[in-house]
Amino acid sequence: MKKLLLLPVIVAFIFASCGSNPKSDADKVCKCRENVLKKVVEIKGNRTYNDLSKEENEKIDKLVKECDDKETKLKANYKDAKATEFKDALDACYDKVQKEYEGKLE
Repeated sequence: MKKLLLLPVIVAFIFASCGSNPKSDADKVCKCRENVLKKVVEIKGNRTYNDLSKEENEKIDKLVKECDDKETKLKANYKDAKATEFKDALDACYDKVQKEYEGKLE
């Protein structure tokens, strides 16, 4: 009988631990930005930014806007210390991604 009472507690713990937190939400935004950079590298190829067509620029702008919207939505969930934790996690991830793409976007 005690084992049956433990089951709801375990299930509740699993669902609670799967919820969002500042670090996981920052990782979602950062992954979105990284995907944008991958797409920019793919679209751009060996061309300069001035050589991109209007459609290509609009496609990139749309992807950036989607990430901006995601960041705004997730950032609104946090206040005070959690907002700082979100910002710090996002900055750390951006730094890592920026170093990875440093030479690919010139």
